[in-house]
Order: sequence, then structure tokens, then C-alpha cells
Amino acid sequence: MKDIFINRKKVRKMIGETGNLITAGIILIIIGIMIITIAALISESSKKTSFGFGGFIGPIVFGFGNDPRMVKFAVIMSLILLAVFIVLIISRV
Repeated sequence: MKDIFINRKKVRKMIGETGNLITAGIILIIIGIMIITIAALISESSKKTSFGFGGFIGPIVFGFGNDPRMVKFAVIMSLILLAVFIVLIISRV
């Protein structure tokens, strides 16, 4: 019956270990958005700015943007990243 209850010390330890990783991820996202914004503001010579965004939720890959080449590139990079994650998960088992 003791195995049913959650060990609070283990949960706090897991949150502490992943908390730094989550913070680093959020900081990297904010830095990326700042770099994109600054680059768009600086490049006045080209009035047309194109972007593409890709990602995945579970095994479903998605992408959007205003340039088909950028969307295709973002989706391909997301697929490569998904494949790397799958390989790392399989090799860990």
C-alpha cells in the first residue's frame, strides 16, 4: 500500500532538476524572438521580410509562415529534430 503514495521528496527533486531546463528554454525563446525582431528592424533595405515557423506536438509536425520555402525548411528541420528525439529515446531504453 505504501507504493501508491507519492514520495514528495522525489517530486521536489524532479521539479528542481527540470526547473533549470525549463527556465533555459524560455530564455532561449525570448532571445530568439528579440533577435528576429531586431533583424527585421535593421534590414530596411529589404521591405519584404519572410518567416517560417515549424514545430511538433507529439508526433504531429506543423509549420506556418508567409513564404512557402521558409515553411518547407521549418517543417524539414522539425522532422529532423523529431527523428533525433526518437533516436535518443530509443537508444536510452
